[in-house]
Amino acid sequence: MLKEIIAVSALTLTLSAPFAAAYSIISKESVTGTLESINTESRELVLKSKAGTSATVTLGSSAKVVMGSDEFADLAKLTSGQEVVINKRTLTATEDNIEGVIVSINSSAKTARVRQDSTGEIIEVQFGENVKVIDNNKTRPFASLRRGASVLIQTASN
Repeated sequence: MLKEIIAVSALTLTLSAPFAAAYSIISKESVTGTLESINTESRELVLKSKAGTSATVTLGSSAKVVMGSDEFADLAKLTSGQEVVINKRTLTATEDNIEGVIVSINSSAKTARVRQDSTGEIIEVQFGENVKVIDNNKTRPFASLRRGASVLIQTASN
């Protein structure tokens, strides 16, 4: 079983989880277009962009449809001709070291936005369920992490 380590100034995070669930980089993308067709069984939408190109998008089972003021609607309520925005969230597992400063943290979702020291780029990291924070050999909750803390995230084998 691989473990991951995050050093936070004087803090260390140890992630005890199989690698796939250890930590991942989160990327987000939005796709906008006019709905040409929908297949509710396969959850496939065909969208036409403003440039006139068509693309097929398959929605995952956990995808939510929001219409109006944030009401969750059934996928079948969508109709051809509607303008839609699809917000896609992708998790990419990594073994790369991540060094930087915590910009924001969501303890309940186990995510942190980190400004990388090497590039200045802000990335979002999703941690596995078994994350542990170790401060001077004492275990602390993940919620003890704070904005502004310097971190080093790495697998224990690195």
